[in-house]
Amino acid sequence: MALVVLGGSNSRYRSGWVGNLEHVLGHEVRNLSIGATTSLTAIYRTFLEDGPRRGDTVIWEYALNEVNHIKGGYEIDHVLKSVEHLLRICRRDGIRFAPALFTPLREEAAEERSRYYRKLMDLFEHYGIAYFDVSPAFRSLKGLQRLPDDHFADEQHYAKLPDLMQFIAEGAADLASRATVPDQAAPIYTGQSEVSLLSPAKTDIYENSVMRVPVARVPLRLEAASPGRLLAIMALCRPDEECGLRARISLDGRERRGFRFSATSHPSFPKPILKAVSLERATGAAWPVEPGESIIVAPAKMGGRFFNEYLTLKMLSNPVKQPKAGVCGFLIEEPLERHGAH
Repeated sequence: MALVVLGGSNSRYRSGWVGNLEHVLGHEVRNLSIGATTSLTAIYRTFLEDGPRRGDTVIWEYALNEVNHIKGGYEIDHVLKSVEHLLRICRRDGIRFAPALFTPLREEAAEERSRYYRKLMDLFEHYGIAYFDVSPAFRSLKGLQRLPDDHFADEQHYAKLPDLMQFIAEGAADLASRATVPDQAAPIYTGQSEVSLLSPAKTDIYENSVMRVPVARVPLRLEAASPGRLLAIMALCRPDEECGLRARISLDGRERRGFRFSATSHPSFPKPILKAVSLERATGAAWPVEPGESIIVAPAKMGGRFFNEYLTLKMLSNPVKQPKAGVCGFLIEEPLERHGAH
């Protein structure tokens, strides 16, 4: 049984709280955190070979990322739907769930918490999940009204202060020791559906110190085998090329819907980055797909403006025709009755 961390960039620092957690526990923690994304990427990680399995405990740390994505235009309920899908995956697969809630500097300075945090806590309570809310717990211990600015490295990251990192590690360890599998509960956001991964048949492997993921080169065409809704395209985006991609759904050669998105990392992040390109964010709705329809991703033929997730460029002048960037898979929301009740 493993302890698996699924979180953002605050959970990736070598000298951060996860390193302290390993010292507290006395053993290695499997860190599958990916920065600059949301729980959609955590869901994707559960489908990979190194993802959490039955009997494991997941420490989830995406609250800070998600409240920042909401500020950037995501709908609160769309974000919480991803969290609930992850909870229900853990319920189905017998995985314990331990959420650690981090707070960005902007939220720390506000008079009251955003609606996202309040609804997130309600969601966890609905599934019988205890959570570790770092900021109020640390403030209570230290007798503070709010975390001082010097406890933040920037708007989105805690400073790697020894007492703060140790506090987070000890709180996460305590929570993990008490973690439970989410309760059987009526869905709030997901309805009668669950998420599956549609994977390309032919892939290469991209690997670095953060991730090991299958990547299919584009152009790429997959045929839907069952009805569902396309939630997200998992894309490996690169900094060393201008890559714009066009995704579309077609039937018998006729396009039913399409949009263009960027697979080019922002210059401020000069590394390949895994992005969950949310259809609900990009086009206002997840795309329904029916058996026999084709999901197609191909290089864009012209430059211009592209939908961009955080840390990818939105204006591309001359997209390459044979990009090294590629697609890692598609998250599909399918009717629950297709798989049977859990």
